[in-house]
Amino acid sequence: MAEAERYFPHLLEEVEGLLERHGLEDAPPLFRISGCPNSCSRSYLGEIGLVGRAIGRYDLRLGADSRDERLNVLHRENVDELELLDELDQLFGRYAGERHDGEGFGDFVCRSGIVPHGK
Repeated sequence: MAEAERYFPHLLEEVEGLLERHGLEDAPPLFRISGCPNSCSRSYLGEIGLVGRAIGRYDLRLGADSRDERLNVLHRENVDELELLDELDQLFGRYAGERHDGEGFGDFVCRSGIVPHGK
């Protein structure tokens, strides 16, 4: 359905740049990507999870916790890379300014109401 293994190194560089821009190198979220809904990479367990929909398009899922006790939930559907990076840039900006000490990204997006609590 969509690239995952070959695309991830490029995307990770972009995401790491956004984390640095917001001073979040000390708090990188658990990021997983899967090329299809089968989710062999367990993208539903990522604080940020991408699930491929078509070539170059992904569902952006947010809100899993780092303890693997909560799955992420759909945040934006069928986004391309520009939409994805713009959304993450905004979210990382909020996270940098509003997070509690030691709070993970997945916990933050749930606590702040960006996404409902996962299951």
